[in-house]
Amino acid sequence: MDDRADLNFIGIINDESNSVSKVHLGLLYELEVQSPEYRVLESEKMTAKWVSENELRDYYDGLETWSQIVYDQYIMKKGIKESRGQGVK
Repeated sequence: MDDRADLNFIGIINDESNSVSKVHLGLLYELEVQSPEYRVLESEKMTAKWVSENELRDYYDGLETWSQIVYDQYIMKKGIKESRGQGVK
């Protein structure tokens, strides 16, 4: 894919809620793409599809705790700040 994409470091996730997460550290990056044509190349191992932030809520209960943290602490707060005309910090 030759389309432009920006990769931005957002922060570190430290999840102490379960035994696996206690021994791992997560790095959160946001990939801003110009085209919805990006896709999973290892389709025999996983599937993916683009959804809006609002649609993502429908999948919340099936997300791993790290993804739930991202949703709660980044995606939702980003949406609130953007609706108020502020940046995310």
